[in-house]
Amino acid sequence: MVRTFIGGIVGGLILFVSGFIFWATPLGEIPFDHASDAQNAAVQLSLNQNLTAAGTGAYHIPDPRSREGANQYTQGPIATVFFNTQGFSPQDMSMLLPGAIMALIAGLLLSFALAAVGGGRSFAGTARLVVLMSLAFTVWEFLASPIFNHFGWRFWIYSFVAESVGWIVAGLVIARWFLPIAQSAVAIESSTDAATLSTSVDSTAIAPATTPPAPTTPPAGHISSNRPRREGIIRMALGATLAAILYIFIYIPWPGCYAIGQGSSGQPFCIRPQLVQGAWVLAAALILWGAWGYYQSREKEPK
Repeated sequence: MVRTFIGGIVGGLILFVSGFIFWATPLGEIPFDHASDAQNAAVQLSLNQNLTAAGTGAYHIPDPRSREGANQYTQGPIATVFFNTQGFSPQDMSMLLPGAIMALIAGLLLSFALAAVGGGRSFAGTARLVVLMSLAFTVWEFLASPIFNHFGWRFWIYSFVAESVGWIVAGLVIARWFLPIAQSAVAIESSTDAATLSTSVDSTAIAPATTPPAPTTPPAGHISSNRPRREGIIRMALGATLAAILYIFIYIPWPGCYAIGQGSSGQPFCIRPQLVQGAWVLAAALILWGAWGYYQSREKEPK
């Protein structure tokens, strides 16, 4: 249970970091096409004039439910608009904390699902299950959407690759290091140990008595397993503390662009978003590193 829970936390952090890499770095510009500033202004004005009263939501443009709308939909052009009446800073990070929570929930669901169906399997068998189930989800979710909705393919292929990588990597890490040991494997190991012990007893009965070996002492420089466990917990605590500090003391006071000067184009140069994004990655890395150290210390404990 504890191992599965830790695996879910690690898997969720992997999903979060993977999403950050694919969508919050310059890679995130790959799936989008771009219009000119004049075109953007014209479309934004039209959205403001025609959709603001209806409110935030998703819209088919034109709406094919009426006869006139169906004719317009047939003639084209058409669009599916995800509309928000509010504006946000391009560097807005209010979604990071809720997004991280959702990633952790997804990681926990993945970990407990793999523990339910993958316990007792070999890593190769569980890895095949992870890859095939991840692809089954992403193929239907991201490659079927442009077929049914007449969307362009560029955004959806990128989404398919990004989400497949995140789910597969998270699943493989959980399968390799965090799935519980199956009871059948424990039973086989116990029966093997019993057979070995029985053979040892028979041999001892025949062999002459010998002097018991002297007790061994830990070699010089031996480090107790408690130390890496404590270090792992400390690293996880540092990462969580850093994440909390970023949100409470940096995001809340300065939710917009924290300008420290002007760039060559005359626009404000915002350094805070880049620094905070990098610090979020550092916090996630600390938590992952700490979870790994804690898990390794448990694995090395004598059974």
